[in-house]
Amino acid sequence: MDDSIKEVVEGEVEIMRSAYCEEFEDLRDGDVWKVSRPPDVRLSLGPNHSQGGTLHTHVKVILRIRTTCNYPREPAQVSIEKFSGISDKESEKLCQQLKGITKRFASDGMVVMLELCQHVQNYLSEHAQPDGLESNYESVYAEMVASQAARQQATEVAKEEVRKLQEQKQQLHRTNMIEEFARVKEELKEEERRQRE
Repeated sequence: MDDSIKEVVEGEVEIMRSAYCEEFEDLRDGDVWKVSRPPDVRLSLGPNHSQGGTLHTHVKVILRIRTTCNYPREPAQVSIEKFSGISDKESEKLCQQLKGITKRFASDGMVVMLELCQHVQNYLSEHAQPDGLESNYESVYAEMVASQAARQQATEVAKEEVRKLQEQKQQLHRTNMIEEFARVKEELKEEERRQRE
């Protein structure tokens, strides 16, 4: 790998490090012998926040990207080490798509890591399955609408409970007033009797 290409590749790693912070791990950092070798990175990726990512915090893919000395002219090796919130079939489909992207970028001699990560995040946004729910929503929008309906129903139930409590409180207040009125009336009668005697 000549120096200019090495500089571009290492620049890509630094961009990834700053863009993904805690989700990014350069596996070369753990090497005992500090011998220069091509990038080997691992990323923990979730859905794009702008596309419903906050609704799917349980959805994750651990993506590993290994490169060779001929990278970016040779495709990076990609693998999904772990995943959650998508099916096995979707994980396999995603991995095949990623391999296709690496081949396409390698044919143009372009770095590919950022593109792979963005593709994973978009894919997860589109294919994420709700956590713990048996129904499989077709889209983030459908899930959002269902969530809104559930919140509205919960609000209606809460309002009804508050209304019932207010009614009970008013009834109790009325009962107390009637009892107090009857007690005062009885005291007045008793006072009148005493005065007559």
